[in-house]
Amino acid sequence: MNYSKPLFIRFGKKPMQKIHNDNDSFKIGKGTKIRDGKDILFVTTGETAQRVLLASEILEKEKIFCSHINLHTIKPFDNDLFLNSLSKVKAIISVEEHSESGGLGEKCASLISQNNIQIPFKIIGFPDEYMINGSQSDVLDHYNMSPEKLAKIAKDLMN
Repeated sequence: MNYSKPLFIRFGKKPMQKIHNDNDSFKIGKGTKIRDGKDILFVTTGETAQRVLLASEILEKEKIFCSHINLHTIKPFDNDLFLNSLSKVKAIISVEEHSESGGLGEKCASLISQNNIQIPFKIIGFPDEYMINGSQSDVLDHYNMSPEKLAKIAKDLMN
């Protein structure tokens, strides 16, 4: 691919748990499969990937098995990885540290709709409102991005 336009990369501030294996490589426009499961597909970008990994561990204890793909670039988007991941699961949740409008969730919703896929889907992100103040963890927890809240949302969506 020719990237004649500038690329913008956001980096988080805090140390993160290692979620990728040593064989994974970073390629613009290509996502990474973190987990493979049959019940819920979590689609993440950025620092929410670690929180979803923890939510998946909570759900596994309850015999709910999660697929998890991390799409570190939204544009270009890894349509193939996303669409191929849908055939195995019963519901989808996108989780992003970004507005619910115009980001990862809406891109997923667009692909689901354009491909006439009938599956329960939930976007977890920041609503269009003035945000609360606090630490990054406080803000993410407030907007339902704690591992415990993500696990509960997944269980509710399955039902």
